[in-house]
Parts: sequence; C-alpha cells; structure tokens
Amino acid sequence: MLDVYFEKMIVFHKKHNAVKTLLSHPYSHPYDSDLVIANDNNLVVGIDTKHNIRDYFYHNLVNFGLYVVSNRIFDKYFKEPKNRF
Repeated sequence: MLDVYFEKMIVFHKKHNAVKTLLSHPYSHPYDSDLVIANDNNLVVGIDTKHNIRDYFYHNLVNFGLYVVSNRIFDKYFKEPKNRF
C-alpha cells in the first residue's frame, strides 16, 4: 500500500509553477537504478542512468513513478501553426 501525501505534491507543483513534478525516494539498491539528480531547490536537473559508471559520490534518490503534470506540457506539441492555408 502507498502512503503518499499527494496534496503536498500538488502544493509543491503549484508553488514552483512546474510543468511536471515527480515523486522520488531513497532506494535500497541505487547502484542498479536510474538516479534523480536534484539541485538545492529540489528541482530535477538530470537523470543519471544505471548504465553510467559511478566512480563518484551520488545521492540515493530514484524516481518513484508518480507525477503531477500541468496541461502546459502539451503547449510544446500542440501550438497553432504559424502559416494557415
């Protein structure tokens, strides 16, 4: 069973005017998982794939697979064409 404070995710999402928010968490075996790279403001700045050789310090933070997505995410794909015939 999940114990997720989804309301907190929505508040965080709105506070940061985000297009997409993902839930991340520590994992028992991060060495064989893709890692989320976040900055000091908890904003995702990258993903470190499990196929990289990690010979450096990394935080144990993986994507949980739960998202809050703004409908603005579609703006990039469904813009009105510049020229109409």
